[in-house]
Amino acid sequence: MTEPLRDKNGLTEEEFLAAYSPKDYPRPSLTADNCIFRVGPDGTLKLLLIRRGGHPFLGCWALPGGFVSPGETALEASRRELLEETGVEGLALEPVGLYSTPGRDPRGWTISQAHIAVDSHGVTAHAGDDAAAAAWFDVASTEKDGHAALTYLRRHHADQQLCRRARSRDGHPAFARRTRRRTCLRSRADHRRRLAAPRLRGQ
Repeated sequence: MTEPLRDKNGLTEEEFLAAYSPKDYPRPSLTADNCIFRVGPDGTLKLLLIRRGGHPFLGCWALPGGFVSPGETALEASRRELLEETGVEGLALEPVGLYSTPGRDPRGWTISQAHIAVDSHGVTAHAGDDAAAAAWFDVASTEKDGHAALTYLRRHHADQQLCRRARSRDGHPAFARRTRRRTCLRSRADHRRRLAAPRLRGQ
């Protein structure tokens, strides 16, 4: 009979797991976010955002998403949250990045898995769950220093609140992060307000 492997403390794997307590180590929360794009009738690229109905960042626009529940994958959570918050389902979501900058969420240590999809079917989005509103924002692209930057423009609804996200310090798109540096702004009478976005860099 083969002798079980033991670690430097003389424990077998069974003995190690019996004494192991997850509470002895700090653990992050895991969230899943969705970057849903579409091309409008006029050829304009659009991004689906929801307006937060609760704290933190109450009234700010953000990506649809939320916390991953025990027993589900990040992809499953993305699909569930997208359906709950916008009524959108059936899109081919793909992972686009993992975002883990310390202090990015005022609620605590939070890591987010972002997913991306393109709506080619003209889905109808409507707010649900803890989202107060859901809307498509126009996306414009500019390039500086060899990096692309996205600017989000929303026409109409002069009294709407928009969130400006700070530039990412870890090279990831700020719209895929829930950062404490976001501030709410009121859009001006010209019905257009930019949501600052960072450079997009390859992983």
